[in-house]
Amino acid sequence: MHPDMFGYPVEVSRHEEGILPFRKDFNSSEILQCLNAFFGLPTMHENPFQFYKVNRPGFGIDRAITVLSNPRNEYYAIRVFIKPDTEVSNEVFNPAVYRRGRIQQLYSALRDHYPATYFLNTQNLLIILQEFFFFPVCQFKKRNEIRGLLEIIWFASKAQILLDFNQNHWLVSDEGHVFYVDTDFMGQQLPDRQKALSENLNQSMIFITPSNCDLIKKVIPEFATRGFDYPQFVDEFLVTLKKYLDCWDTTEEISAILQQKLDCLKRIISAFLTN
Repeated sequence: MHPDMFGYPVEVSRHEEGILPFRKDFNSSEILQCLNAFFGLPTMHENPFQFYKVNRPGFGIDRAITVLSNPRNEYYAIRVFIKPDTEVSNEVFNPAVYRRGRIQQLYSALRDHYPATYFLNTQNLLIILQEFFFFPVCQFKKRNEIRGLLEIIWFASKAQILLDFNQNHWLVSDEGHVFYVDTDFMGQQLPDRQKALSENLNQSMIFITPSNCDLIKKVIPEFATRGFDYPQFVDEFLVTLKKYLDCWDTTEEISAILQQKLDCLKRIISAFLTN
C-alpha cells in the first residue's frame, strides 16, 4: 500500500515486518490461522499478510486505522477484540459481543451505504474485517453526495440510532456514493424515529454550509417521488427542520456563517411547507 493509491493526501505507514499490530496478550498464531482459513490460504509458518496504519489527516480526529492486505492485494480494516472469560462471571462486560452487535445494527440499517463486514471467531478472539475503501472524505459539494447524506440520515433514524458525524467516517466513491465507515454509533439507541431524525439532522449540520445547503432544495423533491416510505421521510424531514430552525430563533447571538446557513434552510422550509 502506497499513498499514491489514494489520489488525495493520506498518511500510510507499514507495521514492522513479522509483528502483528495487536495487543501483546493476543495469540498471533491464533489470529493468523483464522485469517488464513477465511481467505482460503494454506497454513503457513510465516505471516502472509501486510499490515498498515492509514490516516486521513485534517478531518476531525486524526486517528489511524489498521489495514490488512492479503496476497491477492485485497484490503480490509481489521479490529480484534478479546472474549472475556464468562466462566468467571456471567456479568462480565463482553466488548466483542458489544462491538459485533453495534456493527450488525449499522450494517442492517445503512444497507449499501455501509462496507461489507465479516466476523471471524476464534476460541478467545473476535476478528472484525471491514472492506477498506481508498475513497476520500466526503465534502458534500455535489447533488448526489447530499442525496446520500439525507438517505443515510433516514436509514439511521428508522433504526433509532445516532451516527457519529466525524468527517473521517464519511467517504465518497468516484461515482458519488456516500459511505458511513465507522464501526459504532453514538450513545444508546434512541426512543423513537422522530427523536433519532431530529438528533441526526442536528448533528449533520456540520456538513451543511452556505455553499451547499441549496442542494437540499433540489434533492428533496426526488425523495418525494421514489415510493416506499420516502414521501413520509420528506414530510418528517421538513417538520423536523422547522423545529430545528425554531430553536435557533431563540438564540440571541449567531455567527455570520451560521446565519447564512439558517437563512438558506429557511428558504427550503418556505418553498415546501407553503405548497
